[in-house]
Amino acid sequence: MIVCGIDPGLNGGMAFLGGKKPLCMRVPVETYKIAGKRKKFIDLVSIVETLSDHKPDAVFIEKQQPMPGQGVSSTFQ
Repeated sequence: MIVCGIDPGLNGGMAFLGGKKPLCMRVPVETYKIAGKRKKFIDLVSIVETLSDHKPDAVFIEKQQPMPGQGVSSTFQ
């Protein structure tokens, strides 16, 4: 049984356990220039390809929520 855990966000990560050996990686991010500014976005195509390659039996995604004193927009990046 292969299990995948995902910490979402621009600085998040993915881990696969139960295969031949554990695999940990950062969530893939692409940078685009929009209106003269560099913006980072999660690369969903790469995430889907990675999930297709490893074929996990279960995927768990961390629930995001703001902490006291933390702004909502910074929480969901």
